[in-house]
Amino acid sequence: MVLGLPLPKCPLHELTGIPCVSCGGTRALGALVRGEWLLALRWNPGVLLSGLFLALVWVYSMMVWVLQWHRFRPALSPRVQHGLRVLFFLLLAANWLYLLVLLP
Repeated sequence: MVLGLPLPKCPLHELTGIPCVSCGGTRALGALVRGEWLLALRWNPGVLLSGLFLALVWVYSMMVWVLQWHRFRPALSPRVQHGLRVLFFLLLAANWLYLLVLLP
């Protein structure tokens, strides 16, 4: 309960008992904001990694804006772009597998 309000329930988990890819995400984000890194990792590793990545992107963006740096824009070949897409979906699948196996 946050501010006396119940946390939202996942419709997929409520109907089927199977957690979705983002199940535990609200609790993980709350733990991440409070600085409880291990608890956030336990609830949903994908949220922790995404939050850290977004924080790094935000810091980089502020540095570019404030210090007037040139933006880093790597020229990626189509093969590397495809590999990054595949990596993203593999990480998403690994996160879901973690939720299916280790969370009740």
